[in-house]
Amino acid sequence: MSRTIYLDESGDLGFSFPASSQYLTIACITVSNPRGLRKNMRRLKEALRLPRDVEFKATKDTWETRRRLLGLVPKLDIEVRSLSVYKPAAYQMFRDNTNSLYNYTAAALLVRYLCASSSVSLVVDQRELKVKGLPYQFDEYLRFRVFDEEQATLSLSIAHEDSFVSPGVQLADCVANALWRRLERADRAGYEVILPQIRSERRLFEP
Repeated sequence: MSRTIYLDESGDLGFSFPASSQYLTIACITVSNPRGLRKNMRRLKEALRLPRDVEFKATKDTWETRRRLLGLVPKLDIEVRSLSVYKPAAYQMFRDNTNSLYNYTAAALLVRYLCASSSVSLVVDQRELKVKGLPYQFDEYLRFRVFDEEQATLSLSIAHEDSFVSPGVQLADCVANALWRRLERADRAGYEVILPQIRSERRLFEP
């Protein structure tokens, strides 16, 4: 069965504590019906009396907006997986090049799941993911981990979309934020909304 996965993160990639976040959370949502997701998000904007061209953004939205948006996850039977990094304990190599931390964490989250799938369309929030000193970017690194290291045989497409035009990425952003807020701020409100749909929740470098 073909799967559509949207990937986004919450927290930051900085290491200037205490100004930087303690945690970086990367989350993915698996959507069986992307068209239905777009339709439901459009209806939610209408219900909230928001213009169609407004972007949902967890760091800017009110709790009521985030709650309604997260409510689509159980309604649409969307699966949630996440991997959170406790940054104060991260290796120096990740501090020296923060994109390598993002790529490593995203791959650690995705590889096992991708290898168990036959066909995946992965949509990633558009950002610069090249690692200095290495010839490959996010796509090449993930493909290397999946196809060269794991010898997987799935069909994998990777697209980088601006969150402004991608409802799936916007929802992944809100999900990642809910998971991150539980760790960073001990705020479980959004987490409780999506809890029934969480299939995997892991952490790296925990003390």
